[in-house]
Amino acid sequence: MSREDIIRALSELVRFLKVSNSRVEIRIVGGAALALRYLERQATRDIDSLAFKTDENEAVVAAIQAVAEKLSLPPDWLNTEVTKVDAFPTMGKDVEWETIFNESGVQILIPVAEVLLVMKLKANRPGRDTPDIRGLLNQLEFKTLASIEALYESYYPGEVLPERAAGTAVRILEEHESYFSNPPGPPKFNIH
Repeated sequence: MSREDIIRALSELVRFLKVSNSRVEIRIVGGAALALRYLERQATRDIDSLAFKTDENEAVVAAIQAVAEKLSLPPDWLNTEVTKVDAFPTMGKDVEWETIFNESGVQILIPVAEVLLVMKLKANRPGRDTPDIRGLLNQLEFKTLASIEALYESYYPGEVLPERAAGTAVRILEEHESYFSNPPGPPKFNIH
């Protein structure tokens, strides 16, 4: 899914939820959050989301299915499995969220960039997460491995930055050319 695909799918989801008068909070993480707000990046397979905060689960599930059918998306286009892989920080520093949409009873939030960075460092899938780590390190203006380690440990207390992630960070810090991508800015959802 491209950034435009993500915005289109979420806009359709808001439309369906609006019709059902559902009040729901959707917290987007991972590549979709990066594409929506922080980095110009390649497509993502799906939209990772934490479990929804709502009293109307049936309406939300129905809306997700309706969007999948309308846009020919796979049934799991909005993936809540991220909570099962232990990537989201829950024990350390409180996660700050940015609201990117709040209308008609539907709120869409994404974590601030430093949270997405530590999640990408934790996952650090070879070749797959490196461009995102590079973009976030440069955007957040990290200059030393020690500062990256301190950030990581503030969100994952009792853990140290994995060796592979540290190696990735060091290679990025040593690059002669800095990669910087202007953030794409807040997305504009079309719900009308």
